[in-house]
Amino acid sequence: MAGLEEAFLGAVEGADDSRAFALARFLAERGGAGGRIPLLEVGRALFGYYWFQVSCAGLRQLADSGAEAEPAAIIRSRFPRSQYTQSHEAIMREHPDEAERCAREMAGGFLGGVAERFARACGGAMFAYDAAGGGAITVPPEAAAFLRRRGGALLQAVMLGWTGHLESTNPGAPMAYEKADGEVPHTTPLSMRKKTLDPHFAGCFYCGAAIERERDSVLDHFIPLEFSAADDLWNLVVACGRCAAVKAGSLPPRAYVARLLARNEEFQHKVPELRRSVNELGDSGEEVARAVNLLYDTAASRGFAEVRYMGGP
Repeated sequence: MAGLEEAFLGAVEGADDSRAFALARFLAERGGAGGRIPLLEVGRALFGYYWFQVSCAGLRQLADSGAEAEPAAIIRSRFPRSQYTQSHEAIMREHPDEAERCAREMAGGFLGGVAERFARACGGAMFAYDAAGGGAITVPPEAAAFLRRRGGALLQAVMLGWTGHLESTNPGAPMAYEKADGEVPHTTPLSMRKKTLDPHFAGCFYCGAAIERERDSVLDHFIPLEFSAADDLWNLVVACGRCAAVKAGSLPPRAYVARLLARNEEFQHKVPELRRSVNELGDSGEEVARAVNLLYDTAASRGFAEVRYMGGP
């Protein structure tokens, strides 16, 4: 068992390609079943791993901003919008044929080479790669038993390695570990956040339209949660349903940053929870403005589209 762990971790530590981390994640999560595993099955898992990173969080897999990693290119060829808000499970339900094509392209494209290199890096101890019949990996009984026993610990090591890779290719992007894992959790139920803000705002932050009933308002992440990972009050605004739908997972117009900063400055003295979240950004108005502008600009550079017009003042 010690030799298998050394072989697996050695291959992970030597990885400089997100595809190797993705294959290692598959092995840690599912390799314990053992036996012959078609590359198509691996491709389906990889589509899920990459979906949030690429299509929701806008993370780059390569340091070169002018290039795109193969998994990202395959997904974007079938799902071309700059940003999606659906989870992997939801997109599978809504567009099963396109998702399956992505998995097949991964299996028939780069996965064979990645599997071959990973098997070689492990000294052949973890699995054997066979290119015949569409490609497959075969996990022997000893390796399968090892993966069942040590899968949880191995998965943590893989995700830490993948996180480090994403931090190097996406400087300034917050909560890389959570995004690598496939989701950014809400730190507090939005219903509680909404109850805190609703009494202080009778109109839509974006268009200014009056909101007569609390049930007609929507709590919106000014900088998309998928990028900012900021579920704090400084990043939450009360919006009408129309503006929330128009903005969706995009950035608001650049000019609205000043409006957000002004709102936070004015209302932090009335809403203690808002004051605490603003203070976490900096000790002065200048520091807060730099932090918010940096998040906005970094999100824009990662491909989060800017809504050009939302109406209102």
